[in-house]
Amino acid sequence: MSSELFLAVAGNAGAEPGPNVEDVFSTYLYEGNGSTQSIQNGIALGSGDPTISLQGYTFTSIGSAINSSYPLSNINDGVAETSNAQNLTYVADGNFDVYVDLQTPQTVTAYLIAPQGGGGLVYNTPLNFKVHGSSDGSNWTEIEFFSNVSTGSSNWTAGTYREFSFTNTTAYRYWRFDHIGDGSNGSGVSISELQFKVDGGDAEVKGGLVWIKNRDAAVNHQLHDTERGVGVGLNSNNTNAEYTDANSLTAFNSNGFTVGPNNYNSHNQSGVDFTSWTFAKAPKFFDVVTWTGTGGTRNISHNLNTTVGMLVMKATSTTSDWVVYHRGLANAATNGIF
Repeated sequence: MSSELFLAVAGNAGAEPGPNVEDVFSTYLYEGNGSTQSIQNGIALGSGDPTISLQGYTFTSIGSAINSSYPLSNINDGVAETSNAQNLTYVADGNFDVYVDLQTPQTVTAYLIAPQGGGGLVYNTPLNFKVHGSSDGSNWTEIEFFSNVSTGSSNWTAGTYREFSFTNTTAYRYWRFDHIGDGSNGSGVSISELQFKVDGGDAEVKGGLVWIKNRDAAVNHQLHDTERGVGVGLNSNNTNAEYTDANSLTAFNSNGFTVGPNNYNSHNQSGVDFTSWTFAKAPKFFDVVTWTGTGGTRNISHNLNTTVGMLVMKATSTTSDWVVYHRGLANAATNGIF
């Protein structure tokens, strides 16, 4: 019976130089926030613009009458609301005009907005807003106007970001959200959380593997790779088949990866510390290969351009042992470590 198999191989570079370690490997610590979070470790695993959290950045109001019970600090506290009237910023008259200082110029390509909502409903969602950029925080360039934004729970979901993409090639230090008129309920406007997507540049896409572990609790190790795609994982500490979870690892980016809008203790639980190890595919360093087993002898190709130094193998479609080979073992060609 055939089964899908997963292979990670590390090369033995010998006398020939390999890649710079900083370009293909990263150990990165992060704190979970329960919302979509971009982990920017500098490793080009995939294409697409990475999402950046705005936690820690300074927001300023431009004449908005922000309700003191729902202050501006909630817009980037890292918590996308799932219970109504919590963790949100609210203005009663619809004049929701604020900007954030990114400290350095960045080419923003999308706003991601999490709404006020709970119990399957959403409230006071934006209807008409402009995107502005500025180099000095005073003189603004209008980049996009989103008008007559669709409303309701079929378009917005509590605890989930809705993406508003726009064409932009200019880097600005200051970015503004400027709402005009009433919100969806005919009066005020609320935003639970705001994030940006930024231009990922022209980094060479390598592909590879991300390994994530909760540092605060005894829970599973999570392995995700670009061959099987986002939302598909393996646990290195058990023999289970692969699992699918759309809110686990949600993107391989040009400078790292993104973990999804969940509160799981395995990837992104709010306030929990995590560590991640990222391996990029590169000759004389690392590769990931998948194939379907046939039960017979066969050769599996890789792109290391050198002799395999270490190999980790696992059947992904069924319960099975992990098998590890290392060239330093006695009789290494026939021995495996289980």
